[in-house]
Parts: sequence; C-alpha cells; structure tokens
Amino acid sequence: MWQEAASPSPVPALTAALLSLLPTFLLVATRPYFHDETSTWFFAAGSTGHLWTMLRQDVHPPLYFLIAHVLFHLGMPLMALRVLSAVAMAGAVYLFTRLLGRGAMAWPVALVVGTSPFLAFTGYFARYYSLVALLLVAWAGALLESRRGGPGAVRAGVLGSVLVLVNYPAALLVCVATSVFAITHRAERRGAVAYLLPVATFVLLLPLLLVQVQSEIASRVGGTNLWELMVGIVRTSGYAAYCLSASDGLPPWSVAGPVVALAGVLLWLRGALAWLRRPGGWGVLAAVLLLIAAAVLVGAVTLRGPAFIFFPPRFAWLAFPWFLVLLGPPDSEAGPPRWVVAALIVLNAVGLGGLLAGGTTNWAYVVPSADIARQVKQATRDHPRAILYIPQRSFGNILWELTVDQGWSGRVNDCAADADRLIVIEPAGSALWPPPQAQEQGSDCVPGDDWVLVDEDHYIHEDVRVRAAKQRVMGRESEEYKLAVRVYDRSGSGAASP
Repeated sequence: MWQEAASPSPVPALTAALLSLLPTFLLVATRPYFHDETSTWFFAAGSTGHLWTMLRQDVHPPLYFLIAHVLFHLGMPLMALRVLSAVAMAGAVYLFTRLLGRGAMAWPVALVVGTSPFLAFTGYFARYYSLVALLLVAWAGALLESRRGGPGAVRAGVLGSVLVLVNYPAALLVCVATSVFAITHRAERRGAVAYLLPVATFVLLLPLLLVQVQSEIASRVGGTNLWELMVGIVRTSGYAAYCLSASDGLPPWSVAGPVVALAGVLLWLRGALAWLRRPGGWGVLAAVLLLIAAAVLVGAVTLRGPAFIFFPPRFAWLAFPWFLVLLGPPDSEAGPPRWVVAALIVLNAVGLGGLLAGGTTNWAYVVPSADIARQVKQATRDHPRAILYIPQRSFGNILWELTVDQGWSGRVNDCAADADRLIVIEPAGSALWPPPQAQEQGSDCVPGDDWVLVDEDHYIHEDVRVRAAKQRVMGRESEEYKLAVRVYDRSGSGAASP
C-alpha cells in the first residue's frame, strides 16, 4: 500500500506548507491571546521552582514548558511561541504531504491539507498542540520507513520518546504502537530495542504522572457517573466530527456551518468506504477510528458534565489520521476523484472565510481579562500591601493583561501576613472549567474570619454568541461560567471600600 517511492519533487509538499502558513500567520497576528496561551506564560516565565510547582498540578509532561521556560528567559515574547507553533504545523503539513502524496496523490493531498481551516486554527496557539502534530507525523513516517526495511527504527524510538515528554495521549499511542512493532520485529534486536525507547521514557515519567493524577485528573474525573460519561462521549464525537469537517470558523448556529459539516462527514464516509474496498484497508480504518475514539473518551471523561467543552487545538494531531481516511487509499496511478478534491477545496475555502472573519464555535469561556485587570488595578491603587490571589491557573490571561499590558507590579499568590487587602478571582458557579484546585499555589490566601468582604463583582466568563445560542435552545439564560472578583480588607484596617 505504501510501497511506492516518495514523490521525487518536494514542490507539492512545500506548496502545502506555504498554503498552511498564510492563514495561520494572519491568526497569529490578529487573534487575542487565549487563556491556554497565557497559562504557558504563567507557568514558564517565572522561576524554575514555580514551573515545577505548576507542573505537579497540571496534566501535561514537562518538555514543552521547559522549552518555553528557556525561551522566555532568553528574552523571547509569547508571540514568538505562536510563530514557532505556526512553523511546526507547517512542518507537519509538509511531512504528511510527502508521506501520503505520491504520484497522482501529490497535488490533491497538498491542496486539501494545505487549505485546511482546522489546521490553520489549531496551528497558531502558543501551546504544545502543533509540536505534537509535527512529532506524530514524523514518528509515523519513521515507523513506515522501518517497516519497509529502512533505518527508521532508531529515529522512531527517539521521536516517540520526545512525544512522550510532550503529550500524554500521544504517549499512550506511541507506547502501544512501538511495543507492537518491537514484538513483530523481534528478529531485529537493535530495532526492537529502539522501538521500546518511548516505553522506557514513559516509565521514567510515571512519578510525575502519579502526582498529577492526584492533583488534577482525580478532581476532574471524580463524581462522573455513567450518564454524564455517555452524554460526554456523544457530544464529543459530534463536535469533533463537526470541527474536523467545518473548522472552528463556522458556528453550528450559522447557516453554512451544519451544511459544510454534513458535506465533510459524507466525504469522509466516502473515503472510509474506499479504504474498505482495498485489501488490508479495514486495518487502517480501524486504527484511525480507535485513535479518534481514544481522544473522544479522554475528552468525555476529563471535560465532563454540563460544562463540557471540547477544545479542538488540543486534538490537532487527529487531523492527520482524519485526512488519511478522507482522501482514500494512496493510489499513485489515479488519486482521489477530481470532484472529491474540488468539493473539499470549496469546503475548506468556506471554512477559512468564516475563520478569518472572526467566527468561532469555541470561545465558550472567554475571560473578560481587560475589564477585570482594570478593576484589580483600581482596587490596589492605594493599597501597596494588597495581594491578588488567582487560585486557577487558567486565569493567566488576567495576569498577562495586568502585568504586561498595564504594567501592574503587585503581589500575586504571595500570602504574607502583612497584607491589608486581598483580591480573589474565582469561579462563582460550579460549572466553570477547570474545577477549583484545593492545593494550588497560594491556597493560604483563602480569607478567614479576620477578613471582611468590601466589594464583589461578577463577570460572564463566556462568549456572547455561545450564550445567546444556549438561551435560544434552553429558553432561559445560562447560569454557567460566572466569574467572581471579590475584594477583602482585614478587620480594623480602616478601608471600607475599594
């Protein structure tokens, strides 16, 4: 199936990478920072000790944040991480096109993958998402090369080990796949050892993973009942298929969104049928479906209940197995039908148009950080000993707005006894994701009996379009995603108001 030589010309793959870069760079330059991105800054811009403290409370391996930590301390801004993410996604597009686009498949793959609005959207964030996609495609190429007898075993082992250090879902995938290859290639002892490098790396990460499970994952999964899990699986499956087909630029409540999504899913099913007609194609289709099912299960369990949110960039790597089925078996003599390629390009163009015009389905928990930052700055103006306590790292964009954009230099989560004012930013309702962490840094800042509440404001922690859509569906205003900013003074401090 993959026995043909790679396309002798890199032009289609380079074209695909360039097509991918253009809309992604526009998003890099124009989109405001999302809280996942400012959380990267919150984690990595401080001391090494602070980074380690935050990693123990997180659900990610350390490598990406260590890289960001070094880059920040070399003077690179957060925008530089966005640019690197865009380049990494373009690299993934290039490698995938070279891997799949042989013969008559070269230009169809280049044009469809290069114009994907999903990849443009998932490729600009200052997070690990693009890096995982790049490493996964490179790792898959190394595995295929070793399967054909090439020297890819060692490269697959090294790339798989790096993937393990960047993303846990990818780590599980890599460990299972490399273990299977090690068993099936046991006659090649050197290759078998190389395949098992990611497994050894995962074992070394287990102590950190166990700490993270106790701190973070247990609080998310705890209390999940079977009904919530089933609802989460259905919603995740539908939304994952929607985003992979229609991109994030066409909201489900728009006219074009459902039409484009339905057309994309039907074209994907056409590709799946083409694989089933190919000898051995059922195995490829089954592997892709298992990958998607695994991602769906992770999303349904860890992002559960009525506040469920599926954030597509975290699953950017799913796009490439999705494209593998969508385009059909790699047939170098014929390639996919021209009408299929034309239809996919049109759908991509509609999705890109919506995306670049500012449409989105997923800003469901947009923090009004500028408004909150102004309130915090006002509340601390006459209180040099005031402390800002943010017990959830996902509010890093508020700190970004305060310290970077507004030049505020007050104390954060530094719960000293001399404090005369405390500003606490926390969820006002239980539906906010992620749930409050009992042991986050600065948990001693929780006000006791010697503190008096002098001011409280609530903010809607949700995009107005998403909120309006929920109101139409439910017939009432949503009570989810309220954010509280509470100001406390010490008893007898003499300050009566902020």
